[in-house]
Amino acid sequence: MRRTRLVFVEGVIGAGKTATVQRLAAELGERRIAASAIAEGDPKLRVARSLTEPFAPWSTTTIDQYIELCRLAWARFTAESTSHVVFVSDGLLFHGNMTDLFLADASYDELSRYLDGVLSAIAVMEPSLIYLDQTDIAASLRATANVRGQRWIDYQVGWKLKAPYAQTRALSGLDGLIAVYEGFTATCRAFVGEQRLPTLVSYDTEAWPRRVDAMRTWLELR
Repeated sequence: MRRTRLVFVEGVIGAGKTATVQRLAAELGERRIAASAIAEGDPKLRVARSLTEPFAPWSTTTIDQYIELCRLAWARFTAESTSHVVFVSDGLLFHGNMTDLFLADASYDELSRYLDGVLSAIAVMEPSLIYLDQTDIAASLRATANVRGQRWIDYQVGWKLKAPYAQTRALSGLDGLIAVYEGFTATCRAFVGEQRLPTLVSYDTEAWPRRVDAMRTWLELR
């Protein structure tokens, strides 16, 4: 397969990250390639989980401190990882820690510094990225909200719209949550376009079987 020991699968909520991670990890195993899926809430890598205010990390850490905590978490992961295992990560490059920084109203330069720190810490693993692009963020999130229900909406709105990014823009309700993710997606797409690591963009305009085949081809699975 492609020379990589860490495959990030990224995309907005509801893009299909978890299903893709599980599918790829299983397929690697079937091909006798040692593989392990990393959950988006992994307590060793999801930095907010270790803080006293996990749903408001900006209240206890500065942006610079959070960036350094992320770098250190990935440095520890890299040092402790078994050399022959391919890890498939459910978010955690954009979705997760970078979301927290975005919600804290970090600038593009600060988010860029976060990425530089993480990618430097994991460079030996030759990371790669599969980005699941959703053409219409509003439609995607509304569809996800319809499936997951009002409790999910209340949960997402209840903490994300208390963050500095949302507060300074007076965002509220599901429309406010959509506005957050439209802004976040624009930032993610900009970073994807910079090609800081080998990247496959998978567009939702294609049927899933074709998208999966493209992932196999890109990962050079034989």
